[in-house]
Amino acid sequence: MTRGLVTCCDLRFAPGAEALLRSVRKHHPDVRCCCYVPPEELHEISLRLGSLAEVQPCVLPINALPKTLHMLFGRILAVTRKEDVVGYVDSDALFCRPAPELWDVQPGFLNAVEDESQRISDILKGEAKQAFEAQFPDAGSSRGFNTGVFALRPAEWQDLLQRLKAILTVEPYGPVYIRAAQDPSIGLSDQPLLNVLMRGRVRYLPRIFNAHCLYDNPIPPDVRIVHFTSLPKPWMRSFRAHEPAYWYWLKYGLPEAGPLRLALAALWIAFVSPKRMLGRKWRKCIRRIRASAAGNSV
Repeated sequence: MTRGLVTCCDLRFAPGAEALLRSVRKHHPDVRCCCYVPPEELHEISLRLGSLAEVQPCVLPINALPKTLHMLFGRILAVTRKEDVVGYVDSDALFCRPAPELWDVQPGFLNAVEDESQRISDILKGEAKQAFEAQFPDAGSSRGFNTGVFALRPAEWQDLLQRLKAILTVEPYGPVYIRAAQDPSIGLSDQPLLNVLMRGRVRYLPRIFNAHCLYDNPIPPDVRIVHFTSLPKPWMRSFRAHEPAYWYWLKYGLPEAGPLRLALAALWIAFVSPKRMLGRKWRKCIRRIRASAAGNSV
């Protein structure tokens, strides 16, 4: 059985994609990798990634979808691959250990990890959230999977692009996507729609296969894939070096980071991070007390 991996990146996320693909080569050298990129950045990213992956332009066969939004749905191109089983992993994630279970996909199912948000629609805001909940009231109120890491058998999902195309033509949510090409403030995400398209066929894996929301949740000691979902990303200068996630980036994302740098980072994290976590928990407690008081006064 052949195995593949797909990721997507632009120039801003190219350092993350390079680190991800190196970790795949280390732990799963037999996996064929492909990275989808904006067509105008194809040459530059190809030079950076070299032999780590096949680099392809991210172009979806959906005429109604503006070209500026094609990268938003790049992960759906996993269903077009020829391998028997294909995993998709965001370019802001890393393999820390081998994760063969990711590709162990049962016929008819999708492997994924439950998202940390309480509802599928929580990732949306304003007009987009209202339109999504109006069109998909049942899905909007339930929990879903995090689309940053999943695996499927492409041959079983050949209708996925057509079903996505159909949704984008239906009001009220479809037109919101089209307008988002001219109005970035709408703040769209492909995760809610992919949950709608794939629900009922998800086989959930433990959190160690997609440890995300790292600012609020500890990283499991036996983590397989760590996913840096928040901005800034660890390769960006503004990333906080006292976050526990930074140590994982140094150890698994930067092969040149030696033992001394790792030890110093661990000491700094041990000194600063508990204070930050305590302060965050205290602020959450205060917000709950205020919300409770406001509710009692009504």
